[in-house]
Amino acid sequence: MINDKAVHQFVRDRYSTPEGRNPLQAIRDIARLYGIAVAYLDRKVFDSYLDDHLSRPLTDEEWARISNFDSEYDEFVDATPGPTGSDVSSEFIRYWLNKHGIPGPDGEKWSES
Repeated sequence: MINDKAVHQFVRDRYSTPEGRNPLQAIRDIARLYGIAVAYLDRKVFDSYLDDHLSRPLTDEEWARISNFDSEYDEFVDATPGPTGSDVSSEFIRYWLNKHGIPGPDGEKWSES
């Protein structure tokens, strides 16, 4: 079993810079070490998607409503046949925004296809 405190301490000690912590780099290093690919979403990805489709980023309130997607994204990727990479990420973003009531273009629900 993982010792959360030990992992947190390791990331804080090893991946801190004057600009802040970089836990994503820790994940990338572990993935590279074990030869696995990692798909991830963070606020920058959601902001970019909304900027492309609505010409605006998420508000802080919207991000607070949707930012708890950690295991659900993994489950979504595992259960989604066909699309890969950015296609499945885009599908998840639309699904997650709909689930949390963040409207798409024209104030309508996001298309999930």
